[in-house]
Amino acid sequence: MGKLNNALLSGTSGVVGPVVILKLGDTEIIRKRPKKSNIPPSPKKALTNLRMRSASRFVAGYLSFANTYFGERIGLSSRYNLAIKTILDATRLDYENQTLIKDFSAMAFAIGRLETITLTSLISPSPSKIKIDWHSNPLLSAARDKDQIIILFYCEEEESPHLLWSTTTRADKTITFTILEKYQSKTLHIWLSLCSQDHKSVATSQYLGTISVT
Repeated sequence: MGKLNNALLSGTSGVVGPVVILKLGDTEIIRKRPKKSNIPPSPKKALTNLRMRSASRFVAGYLSFANTYFGERIGLSSRYNLAIKTILDATRLDYENQTLIKDFSAMAFAIGRLETITLTSLISPSPSKIKIDWHSNPLLSAARDKDQIIILFYCEEEESPHLLWSTTTRADKTITFTILEKYQSKTLHIWLSLCSQDHKSVATSQYLGTISVT
């Protein structure tokens, strides 16, 4: 594998003959193009591949957001890499039953330093409506009252979750949002984060649990 810093090929990515070129930040990586195999994967390998595809499709639901707000880059690991790793770490391989076991409470879509809220209520008060109530630390500065609420919800019948960036603020202490009719009578997983008014900081997302939509 070759490595170039600030090279003449800066900004180039793709396949060139037997090599693959990709860019990570200001660093370019050149590596040998992997050979395609005609050998069917073993059951364990197939399940491992499924976990990777599942994680990739899950993060696709908030990819742009994660590329900006999922923690800080570590070396050559991008925010996307960190987001994928978080989902992989929360997904256990059950080789005996050839299935994936997901710990949704261990999943996150944002990593940051803002203080989170404390959930007080998660209900579906009417068809296609979800209502979340919370309280926040009263000792926080007034500027934190303007932090915006960000919601991620996910139906296990789909591959990717949906991101809702609302205009509701921390100080409102409640949010009610509408979802598509196709989610009626479905169970959804809900996460919540906050973003500062200047869009520079976020709170680490928290898993609020599941709700059956009326």
